[in-house]
Amino acid sequence: TLFCLLLALNAIARPASPLTHDARLYSLQALNAAYGGYEDDVFLRYGSQDQFSLFSRIIGPVVAVIGLRWTFFAFYLVFNTLFIAALFRLVRALITDPLIATVSLIYLVTAALPYGGFDIFMVHEQFFTPRIIGSTLTLFALERLLNHRFVTAFALLGAGLLVHPLMAFGGVMIAVTYLAATLLP
Repeated sequence: TLFCLLLALNAIARPASPLTHDARLYSLQALNAAYGGYEDDVFLRYGSQDQFSLFSRIIGPVVAVIGLRWTFFAFYLVFNTLFIAALFRLVRALITDPLIATVSLIYLVTAALPYGGFDIFMVHEQFFTPRIIGSTLTLFALERLLNHRFVTAFALLGAGLLVHPLMAFGGVMIAVTYLAATLLP
């Protein structure tokens, strides 16, 4: 019930807008992977970090089948739900008091939580990019780490690195430090 409430609060407080902001740049990468023909675009040639991620290679074929808008909306719904599930699990693993955990979760799914210069990025974005996938995998990994499921945690972090290396890298550093603090004398 709480999870469904969190999804509803998130939908009200931070409604989806799947093809805005950086999603436009990632949609160009997905279109290029789906249909080709954009290789000479200045952004794709010199500004994109697409070669460091599997994102467009995974999303591109889906775009070719169901279209850009439906793909980005469907993947946003799936990964936004998984992001909230990962938050749910991590917060419940960190905070044992149910009331404090619930209030924390309500805040996390409704607040903007900006980061970056001039608050350009949000922890929990309202659009679909590989950042939400990388963040989701990292949050699940950190929860697994707290439960001493080290192999699963590092597998999730590895998957996160393949989708968005920058979003998962912080999780890798936390995991390595936690593992060292847990296992070393």
